[in-house]
Amino acid sequence: MILLNLGGARPDSIDMSALGNPGKFSYCIAENEEENPWEPLHVELGFAPEQSAVSLFAAEPPHGVSEHQARTARGVLKAIGYALATCWTYRFCNSFEALVVLCPEHVKTIRKDGFSKRDVREFLFENTGVPVRCYGNNDPGEGTQQQGAYQRITIDGEPCYRKFRTPDSIKIVVAGGTAGKFSAVLGSWSTGPRGSQMVTYPI
Repeated sequence: MILLNLGGARPDSIDMSALGNPGKFSYCIAENEEENPWEPLHVELGFAPEQSAVSLFAAEPPHGVSEHQARTARGVLKAIGYALATCWTYRFCNSFEALVVLCPEHVKTIRKDGFSKRDVREFLFENTGVPVRCYGNNDPGEGTQQQGAYQRITIDGEPCYRKFRTPDSIKIVVAGGTAGKFSAVLGSWSTGPRGSQMVTYPI
């Protein structure tokens, strides 16, 4: 009713989605800058630290990442990388962005190993992929037709296709409370001219 009466998002005209989710009208989070050892997203994107800004992102529902056992940055980030590999659909690569929401407890583990925000992004970029073996058996599933455009890499000794086009396809924020090692991954709609890209505005 909110979408229909306030935004005019009528099915089959403006709102063309096959499946809806509550994020269409209630999906808003704030960075936890007090627990963030790195620069916040708006500063990373060129705004002054004292400015307030809002970023708009056509996101899937959050995919929670529970990792309470890992004691190293690599362990935490590997768990997040597995979730990132499922963005959009598992065997589709190159065509979207993702937002990684790191909880403060995971950030403490990551920082303990000396990782900068750039290190986190580079690690996720280099270690997120889909095993080549998932494309076999003449299965014409979504994402398999574009194999020729994917970059082949090796992750932990296994041939994979790289999930994201560039490191900048992965955005990182620190958010959430300080009790519980739960982070999240939010995949995007297809990015570029055929889809959508995150935009940030000062407010």
